[in-house]
Amino acid sequence: MNPGQSSRLFGFTYKKDELEEIQKLSPVPPNRDDGVTVAAGGLTGYSMPMDGNGGKDADLIRRYRCMALHPEVDSAIEDIVNEAIVSDTNDTPVAIDLSNLDISERIKTIIREEFAYILHLLDFNNKAHEMFRKWYIDGRLFYHKVIDMNSPERGITDIRSIDPLKIRLIREYRKNPPLPSPYLKNTRPPQSARDPQVFGQASAQMPARVLEYFLYSKKGLNYMGNGMGYGGNQKGDTIRLARDSVVYVTSGLVDGNNGQVLSYLNKANKSLNQLRWMEDAIVIYRMARAPERRLFYIDVGNLPKAKAENYLRDVMARYRTKISYDQNTGEI
Repeated sequence: MNPGQSSRLFGFTYKKDELEEIQKLSPVPPNRDDGVTVAAGGLTGYSMPMDGNGGKDADLIRRYRCMALHPEVDSAIEDIVNEAIVSDTNDTPVAIDLSNLDISERIKTIIREEFAYILHLLDFNNKAHEMFRKWYIDGRLFYHKVIDMNSPERGITDIRSIDPLKIRLIREYRKNPPLPSPYLKNTRPPQSARDPQVFGQASAQMPARVLEYFLYSKKGLNYMGNGMGYGGNQKGDTIRLARDSVVYVTSGLVDGNNGQVLSYLNKANKSLNQLRWMEDAIVIYRMARAPERRLFYIDVGNLPKAKAENYLRDVMARYRTKISYDQNTGEI
């Protein structure tokens, strides 16, 4: 370990930082298609518009889960999962391939042993079907890597699944600190007021420092609020987790307009809605056109025409069958 550097494990620092690492300078922030929420950082705190993409992501996840409850969609998902996850009593569903890795056999053996240990923590042989199904429906997976603070040399001791509605990845851009003099040797002063500043001189205003972390709340993040202050939501139950302490896997499908992570069920949304409307329309049509008829003989006697018609209307209203159809539950 070089002097001034710090050793970190899942966000926990074993040595205090002495020197600030000078990152690569660029006026363009990193482009990462992972559905992250960008926070506006400052000197005293930060703010996040959780009613933006965060609320939309939560609505999408709930919509996908409701779609998965439909019988036709559930049957299709089961077929896809059964094709993707092949179980065998004498073998594991996945294996690591190190044939193209140019390292020694001793290191390959260590990697294989650690890979088998991770599969054991995940209970992958028994829960692979459920894990793949959750990833396919929600479009994302979160796992928290737990270590023993008393014995950090043991490494990962447990891996716990996190509900996507209770965690959110945050990326905060902070202004770059002033550079040392060696980095400003080739700069030149602006020729006029309209001449843009050179790259080195404008580096202090560039968002060179990128901080990434996760916000987790056991009660669910407050997506309906206008913002979230430092340290948690209104109830103060939000916890800030280190970036490398959480495993975040997306579906790989991203909306190019707003950068939202989509699920593979997103393409079936319109077809499922049309199927539901068609089923409801058929039930309503068959119920309204039912061949149920009843014949009544009503004796009006010597009543005048006007009173006889009123009496008929009263009898019709008394014996009329009112049938209603609930589109949400399908009950009549």
